[in-house]
Amino acid sequence: MQQAIEAELARVRQSMRVNYERAAANTKALTDRLQNLTKTSFDSSAAQIKMRQLESEADAVRAIYKTFLSRAEELAQQQSVNMNNSRVITAAVPMPKSSLKLKLMILVAAGLFGTALGSGLAVLRELLSGTRKPEQSPLERAGLPVISRIATGSPVVEEPPSRLRSLFSFGNKPAPVAPVPQGDGILQAARALREATAGQHPATVLFISAGHVPQASNIVADIVHALIDAGLGILYAPGTIAEARTRLRSGSTPSLAAALARDETIAAAPLSDILKYENFPAMAQPSRPGRPTLSRYVDKARQSGKDLIVINACRTAAAEHLPLLIQSADAIIVVVEPATVTNADIDATLDVVGYARDLVLGTILVETP
Repeated sequence: MQQAIEAELARVRQSMRVNYERAAANTKALTDRLQNLTKTSFDSSAAQIKMRQLESEADAVRAIYKTFLSRAEELAQQQSVNMNNSRVITAAVPMPKSSLKLKLMILVAAGLFGTALGSGLAVLRELLSGTRKPEQSPLERAGLPVISRIATGSPVVEEPPSRLRSLFSFGNKPAPVAPVPQGDGILQAARALREATAGQHPATVLFISAGHVPQASNIVADIVHALIDAGLGILYAPGTIAEARTRLRSGSTPSLAAALARDETIAAAPLSDILKYENFPAMAQPSRPGRPTLSRYVDKARQSGKDLIVINACRTAAAEHLPLLIQSADAIIVVVEPATVTNADIDATLDVVGYARDLVLGTILVETP
């Protein structure tokens, strides 16, 4: 039994070894076949790519060849066509001079075309200007009241007449152009300033400018003269640094009391150690005959006092100390030239004024012709 079992086990082992070797051989054969198929697939893909490149090159060469053949056929047909079927009747002779009618027609056509084009452009401009909404000016946006309008005294230059207008003038001479008066605006500003500071003497009035106003200093000086003519005593700072104090206005001789109180009055003014002040006492009444009375002495003492302290900070040296001047000011007036002022100038001026916006009485508009 033992030998029979061992013989059977040996046979089973031999059978399993044979099966294993057969399976290993099959696996190796399948692996080799798979590798061969993969290599064949790669080769076929490269061959297909090469074939497509060759086909595209062949198509391009075929198109060029067809174009060349069609062009060659066209040239051959043109050579076969007989082009010598024309003959010269007469030789061309140039005209000795240009025609006058042609010139006239060209001028008339140019005139009509220019008139139509100009009319069309004028109508288009009117339509565009009519539909355009007016922009809000910087002064309207700021909301400051207008105290007065002052026109500069330079004459308005009239435009030269055109040739078409001169043809129909019939020798009429143009009317002389009169200079623009500015006294009304000065008097109106002085009147508004007196009314605003009626119950506050002495009152400090500060003039500042929004933007560049070349005539601002002259306008402030004219307003000071108008206030002096109205009988007010003015302590005026033109905006320069304190050096030798000179008199801006002549024609009035101060009294002895006013001369003695001059230094004390100037010392009480804002930044008196920096700015130069000029003392303009109130205009004295004409003296009456007779010996002096108590009422005359009281009137003269009252006239020696100051009603207004006017400081010009319109782009002058005083503008460097503007924050300190605003702190001591009782009223602020802004001088503006509407033709050149911008929103940035108005904003910068209001920023400098700051919390003292309520002290701004309004603006003086300087209108240039």
